[in-house]
Amino acid sequence: MNELKIISELTGILVKNNLSALEALEALEETKKVFLERSWHIASEKQHAIKD
Repeated sequence: MNELKIISELTGILVKNNLSALEALEALEETKKVFLERSWHIASEKQHAIKD
């Protein structure tokens, strides 16, 4: 999936849910945190799998 399509889909979700600009930014910030935590967790699991 290309970056423009992802951005378009995310924007559509925010608009569909009638978020204000501030609410949209807050939702995106929380999404960023969750994504980074999941990415870290997945990378950590892969490192442990390689060592085992």
